[in-house]
Amino acid sequence: MTSKEQILARIRQALKRESPEPHWLHEPAGEGPLFPLPDADPQSLLGAFRAELESLFGEVHAFAKVEDANAWLHGEKFPSILAPECERLKAVLFDVPGVTWIQKDNPTRKGWEDFACGVTPTICLSAESGSVLVAADVSGRAMSVLPPVHVVVATMDQLLPDLDEALKFVRGRYGNKLPSTLSVISGPSRTADIEKILVLGAHGPKRLVVLMLPEVALPAV
Repeated sequence: MTSKEQILARIRQALKRESPEPHWLHEPAGEGPLFPLPDADPQSLLGAFRAELESLFGEVHAFAKVEDANAWLHGEKFPSILAPECERLKAVLFDVPGVTWIQKDNPTRKGWEDFACGVTPTICLSAESGSVLVAADVSGRAMSVLPPVHVVVATMDQLLPDLDEALKFVRGRYGNKLPSTLSVISGPSRTADIEKILVLGAHGPKRLVVLMLPEVALPAV
């Protein structure tokens, strides 16, 4: 069987499979979210966010103390880390080796793809979709894209029920002066364009990690 025949055989086999039912359990009520959450207490939102992001091949690690998040970073032993210079990240990366701090007005991106890990804060998170919202004025445009691992530092007060609430939060923060770029990241970069084989890291980081801490543990973004 030629390569072409093998590909066509796989497609024919895949077409025989029934499509799964949508995974939501309720229809939206009025203007409500498409995937209604059972309630909005913090632990339920964290559980929903974790389940959704992990289904998209992301990771969530919740810590009670900054020292625990710091110990996790030490344990990963990233040989080099790229991070925007801000008080929130300095509180977590205070003695982690290999960190290069980038100021907001840095004009170059040269060599950023050679760093093992990029660590950024987030504006907010959407539990419904397992999404991380990253704004250019907080972490730049490329720091969450070029290194193969993207680590996000977040606090529980940034965890919102859905994208609708997240975008309202963004509008409340910025008003009519929105940042030049607002990225909604749902899991690591991935594609299945070639033979329906999932490949991580196709157009960006192949690993996305969210480190979640209590809001009292870190300075504001």
